[in-house]
Amino acid sequence: MFPISVNSPHTSVFSLYLGASNITQLGRDAEGNPGMKEGAITHEEVNAAIAAAPKTLLFGLQNRPRQGLRVGDQPLRRLHVAHDQVRFFYSAVRQLPEYLFEALLDSRITVTLVMGRGLLCFKDLRNHQAIHVGLTRRTIYLPERLLAEVYSNGYDYWSLTQILIAEGWKLLDYTLLVALVEEGLRRQLTHRTSMGYSTFRRILKKKNQHRSAYESPTLREQQERSGLKIPIDELEEFIEVYEQKFLRLLRPGRKGEPASADQLAKALYDEYQEELWAGLKVAELAEELQFPTLFLIDRDVVHPLARQQAEKAGQDPARRRPGAGAGRRGGTRPAARGRENIRQELICGPAVST
Repeated sequence: MFPISVNSPHTSVFSLYLGASNITQLGRDAEGNPGMKEGAITHEEVNAAIAAAPKTLLFGLQNRPRQGLRVGDQPLRRLHVAHDQVRFFYSAVRQLPEYLFEALLDSRITVTLVMGRGLLCFKDLRNHQAIHVGLTRRTIYLPERLLAEVYSNGYDYWSLTQILIAEGWKLLDYTLLVALVEEGLRRQLTHRTSMGYSTFRRILKKKNQHRSAYESPTLREQQERSGLKIPIDELEEFIEVYEQKFLRLLRPGRKGEPASADQLAKALYDEYQEELWAGLKVAELAEELQFPTLFLIDRDVVHPLARQQAEKAGQDPARRRPGAGAGRRGGTRPAARGRENIRQELICGPAVST
């Protein structure tokens, strides 16, 4: 049994002495690096790059660090609402489904524009990061150069909508985890009891603002045909991944260092699974809302910007890995696939044309 260690001495009232066999450290060193990236970029590297750059708010109100910490905090200004790029960005915001837009506002999720002439973090052509999801501040860090490139080149704003869906979905899941952890710790402090399966699911349904409980008839049919227990709605997906880990982590009586609700939520947060879910959600809404598919922000903006930065740094952009770039340029983007089609491929394999 390893104790949970916390780098920061600050903890909120919602703290508990815990231990977990599969978690050896919480805090900054344990955080992943969610966002749009390629290659090996660590959380510390992108954090340092963002901290050194001037920033401005593009969407929402500035979130201070939780637990009342304001040491070294930088107040951010806002761009004027009549600014061309701001109006272009909000054209993308207006394409969001109403329930998702309201969930982002209610969860105080923001978009922060990082000023500069390049990507958020750049090492070379194969190691760079364009977008970062800041769990602590609950914000999506977007480089000014990326927004300017999309706007000046006349690309459609639907691509920015897809960024908001994908990265916003990750943050909504994280804020849901924080709310569940806070409720679990509150119950231990006030009722001297831990949360069980039924209580977890009841509170999940109460706190949830973005995941649908609609049961897919196609997935239910697949479940019955295969005889396998598979999630058939978005809430079941969340329960399957997080319920056991949550109840194990918040079991009382463990020994260890005190940890805040944010730190415990980060320990639970499954970055790999969240990336998969975000991709599924983008594919589902792109098909449902009939997003244009002629433009890809990674292919048409991020990679050209990385190439420009590589050239300015004196790197040789012509050096490529064997087979790299195959199918990127000169090909057509496959049609958007909904959640059920993608889920079917994950379970049964891709369909084979005969």
